[in-house]
Amino acid sequence: MRNICGTIRNISGLSLLLVLVLSVSCSDDNPVDNEDGLLRISVYSGNNQTERAGAALPEPLVARVADLLDDPRAGVTIDFSTSAPGSDITPSAVTDADGLASAWLTLGSTTGEQTVTATITDDGAAFTATAVIPECEQESLAPACAWPAGRIYITTTSSDLLTGSGSVLIEFDPLAETHEKILETTETIIDLTFDSRGDLFISSETEIFIVDPDTKELTSWYTFDSPGQIEMEPNYGSVLTIVNSTSLYGIFCPSSELAAEVSRSSISTKCLAVEPVSRDAWIITGNRPSFTLSGYAWDGRNNFGTIKSSTLISGAFTPEGMCADSTGTIYVVLNGTASEISIGRLSPDGVWTNVFFDLYDYTTSGRWGDIAYSNGSLYLIDIINNSLLVISTEGEILGSYDSTDFSTSMSDFERYGIAASPLIVCQ
Repeated sequence: MRNICGTIRNISGLSLLLVLVLSVSCSDDNPVDNEDGLLRISVYSGNNQTERAGAALPEPLVARVADLLDDPRAGVTIDFSTSAPGSDITPSAVTDADGLASAWLTLGSTTGEQTVTATITDDGAAFTATAVIPECEQESLAPACAWPAGRIYITTTSSDLLTGSGSVLIEFDPLAETHEKILETTETIIDLTFDSRGDLFISSETEIFIVDPDTKELTSWYTFDSPGQIEMEPNYGSVLTIVNSTSLYGIFCPSSELAAEVSRSSISTKCLAVEPVSRDAWIITGNRPSFTLSGYAWDGRNNFGTIKSSTLISGAFTPEGMCADSTGTIYVVLNGTASEISIGRLSPDGVWTNVFFDLYDYTTSGRWGDIAYSNGSLYLIDIINNSLLVISTEGEILGSYDSTDFSTSMSDFERYGIAASPLIVCQ
C-alpha cells in the first residue's frame, strides 16, 4: 500500500487546508518531523521560576507542539539546551497525546537569568529561569552535615529524662535501636523540624531556635509577632514552612519572612506536611467531625498557588499530626474514640483512606500525636502506653520501643514533636 503521508508531502499544488486535513489522518506510528514547517512549539508551563544558583527547579519545563490548527501533535522529539555554566537539562523528550514534553533543569552556578531553548525542526521556544544568591547560611545548598543522618528526634514536656520544668530533646537511632537525651531546656518546646540542608530548629510559642550541633545550645532564630501554637516543616525552596491557626507561610531568612499568603479559618496547628519533591504544602482546616485536607501548589520561594487538591475527612476523631513521604503520600494521625483511632492516608493520585493503619486495633488504649517519616518508615509516640511505634509505609509494624523516656505515665495529654534528620550523604 502506498504511504499517503509521504505522498502528501510531495504534492506542492494542494492547498494548505487540504494538507492539514489529510496530514492529521496519518498514522502516529510513523516518525513525526516538521519538514514542511507545519508544526509550532510553544512554552506550556514552568517558565519564569526562581531558585538558588545550582539548585534544581521544583517544576519541569513543559513545551507544547501543535499544528497550524492548534491541534496537539504526539511523537515529536523536542531538544532542550542551555548554555549557563554548570547547568544541567534533560537533553530531549517526545511529546505525548496532548503534544506535551517536559525537561528538568538544574540551574548553573552564576546568578541572574538563565535561558533554556526548546526546539523542533524550523521552530523554537525559550524558557527563562532566575538564579539567586542564598540570603543566609540556612538557605545554602551545601549540606550542614551537622547531625547524624536518618535519626529520629523527639521533644516532649513529659519524660523521665527531664530533671526540671521545660522540655527535653531525645535522639533515637533506628539502626542501633537506642536513644539518648540530647539537651534539656526551660523553654516549653511545642515542635521541631530540620530544614532541607540538615539544620535543626525547635520552637516555643514565641520564637524559633536553631540548635548548635556541637554545644547543643539554643540560639534565637526568629521571633513571632504574637505567641501561639504553630507547626513547622522544611521549606525545600528555602528554610522553613509554618502554619498557625489562621495562616500558612514560609520563612526564608530571619530578616525576610514571606508574608502569610494563605489565610484560612480553623487551621489545625498540629498538622502540616510539605512534599519534598514538588514542595507543595498541605494543611487541615475545620472542626470535628468534618475536616478538609488541602494541598497548595508552591515552589517554596514565590507566592502560594491555588489549591491543587481538597479532600473531605469526616469522623469521630481529631487530626493530631501529619507528614509526607518521598513519593508525596500524605499520612494523618486521627485520634478519636473507640475504633476512630487510625492513621489515614492520601495517595499521590488523590485517593483518601481513613484507616491506612488501625491504631485502635493495635492497642485499644493508645493515644497518639505527631508523626514523622524517614527511609520508608513512619514514627509516632503512644503517650498512653509510653512507647515509640515504627510502621512501614506498607502498613506493617516494624518495632515498638517502650520507655517512659518518651512519655511518662504521669501525663497523657502532653504535646510532643517528632522529626527525622535528612538522609544527606556527607564527605
